[in-house]
This record gives sequence, C-alpha cells and structure tokens, in this order.
Amino acid sequence: MGYLSIFIYIGIISLFLAGILVGAWTDGNRQRGNYYSQNPDPKERRLKAKLSTWFFLISLVSFAIAAIYYFWIKGS
Repeated sequence: MGYLSIFIYIGIISLFLAGILVGAWTDGNRQRGNYYSQNPDPKERRLKAKLSTWFFLISLVSFAIAAIYYFWIKGS
C-alpha cells in the first residue's frame, strides 16, 4: 500500500466521521428528532461541532496531500 492510498483512506475515514458527528447522513425528520431528543447541554453540541470541523479539515488536508502526490510526484 503506497502513500497515495494511505492519504485517501485517511481522508475518507475523516470525512465519514465528520459526517456522523454533524448528522449529515440522516434525513430531515430524523435529524430534527435527534436535535430535540438530545441532551440540550451546549457543551456537548459545541464539542461535536468542533470535532466534526477538525475531522473535516483533516480530510481536506489529506485529500490535498494525496492530490499533490498524485499530480506532481507520481506524475513526473
């Protein structure tokens, strides 16, 4: 397994975790139900949003590194 596939896997896993934390893989009715049935503690929601943002940024960086590796290093 090369560097390219490692960075792509890291990006996919990070993007998937960010989507789970933010609730992006549910429809509107389920997300509304989850919002109102969760603990209304704002610290927990802020923690989920912060973790989701970090996972998303990790996935962007990982995909960018994979693209740089593919187009400039592997392509030459």
